[in-house]
Amino acid sequence: MSGVAEDIAPHGDSPGGAVVVIANRLPFPVDDGWKTRTFHVLQQIARRRPTTFVAFGRDPSGDTRSEFVRAVGGNLDVVLVPPPRQYTPWRLVLGAVTRTPVYVWNNSTGAFRETLRSVIQETGASLGVAVCTFMYPYFRQVRFSGPVIIDTHNIDSHLMRRYARYLSGPRRWYATGTASRLAELEARVFPEAREVWVCSSKEQRHVEAHDGTRGIVVPNGVDCSSFAEAAQSEVAHRLLFFGTLNYLPNQDGLRYFLEDVFPHLRQENPGIHLRVVGRGAPRNLVELCQATPGVEYVGLVPDIRSELAGAAIVVVPLRIGGGTRLKILEALAAGRPVVSTTIGAEGLPLRNGEQIVIADGAPAFGREILGLIDDSSRRHRLAAAGRAAVRADYDWTAVGQTIGVRLHKTVENASAGAST
Repeated sequence: MSGVAEDIAPHGDSPGGAVVVIANRLPFPVDDGWKTRTFHVLQQIARRRPTTFVAFGRDPSGDTRSEFVRAVGGNLDVVLVPPPRQYTPWRLVLGAVTRTPVYVWNNSTGAFRETLRSVIQETGASLGVAVCTFMYPYFRQVRFSGPVIIDTHNIDSHLMRRYARYLSGPRRWYATGTASRLAELEARVFPEAREVWVCSSKEQRHVEAHDGTRGIVVPNGVDCSSFAEAAQSEVAHRLLFFGTLNYLPNQDGLRYFLEDVFPHLRQENPGIHLRVVGRGAPRNLVELCQATPGVEYVGLVPDIRSELAGAAIVVVPLRIGGGTRLKILEALAAGRPVVSTTIGAEGLPLRNGEQIVIADGAPAFGREILGLIDDSSRRHRLAAAGRAAVRADYDWTAVGQTIGVRLHKTVENASAGAST
């Protein structure tokens, strides 16, 4: 089997065999929310069991893969499969005329299927983990006999349904159909999986509405030790928006903030300014930033902590999304106050007005920002309470304990079932 592995013994916190984890891309470098969760979940698994990670990707020199393996640690092997071309006309047609959503067609290749089959045979893997629902069908195709866990970053059908609301014409028709196909896929595969890992209790209730599905909350986390509190470093009147800007919910949220909220803030307080940080912004969004007085488009930065250190307030004006927002956890871990929409903070049990500020609609969102700008003591109290909440419940060390328990129980239950 091709791949790169370090000679590191697993911690072996419970008996059982190897694990194979599959995903549609390599979560490295860790520069967006999906990669952050996938990287840390994989790290916690590899620390406990021999693990093979199979994903689409190209790395001719092997350097990126080697760096990734070193960063994850544990007992990890990585196998990359050439990625398919996505959203080709044929795949789009299949996503419209079959019951299978385009997400699955986008990630369907015979090479991946045969690679997974070989990995299972060579490693004797007894547990499978599918990162995202649309990768799960591969375990069906290779007739994997062990239990499979689905790790969901979002409920994809919910995310697509929200996305469709902001579209029109053929794109809205296609997105609406895709949402329905994703919901059908979830209804088929959630009950087949041994467990479905979700980010929040709200999503847990959704997956357990499917008969026979066991939903387990494995929340998004943050490495709190790496986010030093920077309460004395803030720049007066500076707002920060950060996130991956080739991701539609972030694009929509930023555009909404720039068009409907920020101009009114500047009318009330001309000193307020906004820094926009993130990779992958489309040209029209960059141009909107550049054309809006008081906005500085920064783009990709090597370390978001430096931007967080200077922010008086982090804004999360999202109107589309699912899962839980890693940007909120990172902002709070860095001691920054956060103003978010309800959807932006969805799934995080933070107390409004004490650990975070939640406001919906442009007027209310703007009022909360202006109020915090004028009240530094409230900003600092809010930030301190939010940071304490994140350290208590969302540090990856604590999340890792949950993952370890679930791995142990899954293998234990599978072994008990096989012996009866």
